[in-house]
Amino acid sequence: MESSEYNTKHYTGLFDGKTGSEYYTSMYVKIRKVLRMFGRMEGKRILDIGCGDGFITARLGESTGAKMFGIDISREALKAARKRGIDARFANLDRDKLPFADRCFDAVFCGDVVEHIFDTERLLGEVRRVLKDGGFLVMSVPNIAAWYNRIIMAFGFIPVWVESASVHYVGNPFLDSGMGHVKAFTKRSALQLLALCGFRKVEVAGSPVRGYGRWNHVVEGCWNRSDGFFSRFPSLSSLIIIKAVKTKNE
Repeated sequence: MESSEYNTKHYTGLFDGKTGSEYYTSMYVKIRKVLRMFGRMEGKRILDIGCGDGFITARLGESTGAKMFGIDISREALKAARKRGIDARFANLDRDKLPFADRCFDAVFCGDVVEHIFDTERLLGEVRRVLKDGGFLVMSVPNIAAWYNRIIMAFGFIPVWVESASVHYVGNPFLDSGMGHVKAFTKRSALQLLALCGFRKVEVAGSPVRGYGRWNHVVEGCWNRSDGFFSRFPSLSSLIIIKAVKTKNE
């Protein structure tokens, strides 16, 4: 199965009903930290790459005061995003250029997307192309060096956020399905990649993945407290959020 086919199927269903509610519950802290990194941007233009149904995109528009644009591979999700008033357009990021002119955005949000893309340098090059000089990118990625992965790998289990196969999920008894990730990141690798692609770090933060009722109350409470504690240290957190400014051409 090609990554584009997987992403189309996976993200078409991700934002439906209960599944969508669970996803946004798990990402509550990340969303809050992302909004803070953007601040107020009255009259500016922001592109959300991987906008899905537009829930986060709309909140970002309300928080910043900016005009919001979105890109996604799921046509069903795009319909929902447009109903929220977002200028949302289709793109297969493994194949297509971003359907926008050079230097037309003041900021770009790329939330948990680059790990699904084969040619990450090409995507970041496109982000750089559509950003105005001095514009910035806020990017979040899952961290394969998260605190729990460092523990479970010592017992020979495959870490969370990566998979060994396309159809079957193997090697980790704590999970029953993969997430279609084709690239893996740590804090160090994400920062190095951004620097090589023409971005300068402004801020780095960690974020937990909150429980959403999948486990019993005691287990979920322990998980939320532990993951919340380690999110104070981006190199150990579940998710890494980076704000980086577009550098000048040398």
